[in-house]
Amino acid sequence: MSINSSNDIIDSRDIISEIDDLESAISDFNDDITTAEEEIDDLDSQIELLDDETELKFLIEATDDKKEQAKFESKIKNIQDAIIEYNDQIARITSERNEVMEELKPLKEFADECESYAPDWNSGVVLISEDHFTEYAKDLCEEVENVPDYIVIDWEETAENLKIDYTTIEFEGFSFYVR
Repeated sequence: MSINSSNDIIDSRDIISEIDDLESAISDFNDDITTAEEEIDDLDSQIELLDDETELKFLIEATDDKKEQAKFESKIKNIQDAIIEYNDQIARITSERNEVMEELKPLKEFADECESYAPDWNSGVVLISEDHFTEYAKDLCEEVENVPDYIVIDWEETAENLKIDYTTIEFEGFSFYVR
């Protein structure tokens, strides 16, 4: 479930789950970056070995064998191309990770603020958007008491009265009520 300010009702467990998923994705991105960096280190070592091997071979043989030289240069070029590909991969992964981090930040701040007002946060707390609160109040009252259709209730006023027991928290420019 994607948590955003357009949700009428949000369960705190969905927020907790989404935060866990995003943090897990960030961890996976970091692992992928580390793996790519290790591959680059290995390839750099191969280039150094080839450079050393090439220098020794030509010093020992003291020849201008162009075919051998081209072979070594080709190996080095292939390794350098692989390094460029890994660097490109690191850049893509870093960009994706940063996008996820940007998504995580406001959600985590929202969760932290909500948790400070809702002691049962981890067990499940309902957050109700301001635009949906009157409908929520009506549903809540009808669950508690079966209100017959012939009784007219001012649901706007009832919702305002219920808000006394709730704390207002902002998320992405929208107000949500939590208790």
